[in-house]
Amino acid sequence: MLKEMPSWKTHNKWAKKMGLDESVFNEINRLIDFPINGRHDEGRRNIGALVSEGYEVYERYGEEGFKVYVLHHLLDEVYETLRREITRRGRDIGIDSAIEMARVKVTGLIGNSYVYRGVRLGSICRDVFAFLQDNSEELYNDLLSEIGPKKHWRPRRLIAPPIPAWCRIIAEFRYLEDARRHALRLKGERPQRILGYDFNPKTGLWAKLECERLPPGIETDKDGLFILP
Repeated sequence: MLKEMPSWKTHNKWAKKMGLDESVFNEINRLIDFPINGRHDEGRRNIGALVSEGYEVYERYGEEGFKVYVLHHLLDEVYETLRREITRRGRDIGIDSAIEMARVKVTGLIGNSYVYRGVRLGSICRDVFAFLQDNSEELYNDLLSEIGPKKHWRPRRLIAPPIPAWCRIIAEFRYLEDARRHALRLKGERPQRILGYDFNPKTGLWAKLECERLPPGIETDKDGLFILP
């Protein structure tokens, strides 16, 4: 059976590896996973909740407590991204791309210089993200073991598929956020163009894509950008 989220044991291991205060680990785990008010994992689904709840954590537990809070959300999102891509889409996009996708979703709207009520939340989030990047290989192995035995992975094809022939690569970027932003900008300038973005396993970069017409079964998101299956 596949696990929905990493265990607290894994969360605590990585918080400890970051050198954070062990006395607050489970209190913050409990706050995120069993909230008295709000939804489970609200902080990684809503940037407003991340800031407001994160600030409350900062006031109560200090900077180290806020780092534990952000780290928990990022680990959950990295795990969920890897698990989704492997078990639903049949591809392993790799830990670096999973970390970047988690950053964009969880803290992407918080700039590095973002300050909230005098607290430099942006730079703290950046430090946690950099920590995951620096330890990506070990993190990848830990999270794959959390996903569960390979016999439960369906489908079993674990290599990211190449960009299909009906797509033309316009440009490539290191970060998903940049590929999407540039595609949106071009879409705004020329709405008639059919644009999208996806990970290119040949280069390890995120590609801005264009096509003449969409094949059956290919969907677009709320902004009109197509999404590869």
